[in-house]
Amino acid sequence: MKTKHYWLYLVAAIGMVLTFATGCDKDDTGPVYGTVTDIDGNVYRTVRIGDQIWMAENLKTTRYHDATDIPLVTEIGDFEGTEGWKSINYGARCFYDNDDNNRDTYGALYNWYAVETGKLCPPGWHVPSRDEWEQLVGYLIKNYPKINYDNVANALKSCRQVGSPVSSDCNTSRHPRWESSESQHYGTDDFGFSALPGGYRYISSYTQSFGGLGYQGYWWSSTFDELGGAWRQGISYDRGRADLGGSSDKRMGFSVRCLTY
Repeated sequence: MKTKHYWLYLVAAIGMVLTFATGCDKDDTGPVYGTVTDIDGNVYRTVRIGDQIWMAENLKTTRYHDATDIPLVTEIGDFEGTEGWKSINYGARCFYDNDDNNRDTYGALYNWYAVETGKLCPPGWHVPSRDEWEQLVGYLIKNYPKINYDNVANALKSCRQVGSPVSSDCNTSRHPRWESSESQHYGTDDFGFSALPGGYRYISSYTQSFGGLGYQGYWWSSTFDELGGAWRQGISYDRGRADLGGSSDKRMGFSVRCLTY
């Protein structure tokens, strides 16, 4: 017998636009999706995993939920104060390789200063803390005997992957997707989380300063550390572990998933 739980959030956003979001338990036939809409009108699938309701897609909003623009920063700048991604200390966004075509496939990359505002996600949603990321991973390991620390990330990855053995629909080289894995760590997307490798924007002397598209996904947490960085969740194409051990410079550009209960 299937059991479903439903949550309904009614939010009056800017301009009296009403946004509905629902989340449901996974049933015998697979994940059951709801939706949530951001201030730009982007509609995201949502999925319930344990007590948490997650966006099943990366955030791509260009505005905070109070309708304030999130600055689009394409220039790199430098460490000496020239205006650009390396030198700013305010919220900003970009798209991988500064290519707007990556917006719909992988979402936007945000620095942590945008996370810090508390206004990135739709009303009633938030950027998960480090503990909430750990709760997601811990729930799967505790409640599903076949899932452990060495393969939990595979259960969260989208099955879209080069050479995927999961099914013919999953085996694709078209973006969005994961690169092939010689170590056989293929995404199975058992719970509808559909993690995708949106890459990152880093701070270095390189001209473009982007990397990892198709290979790594990094998602900010809202938790900062005592050394001045912030914690992030990482998933790689060739590993089954979900790596939450890392702290990164707040100027890095990572993906964002939003969460509610």
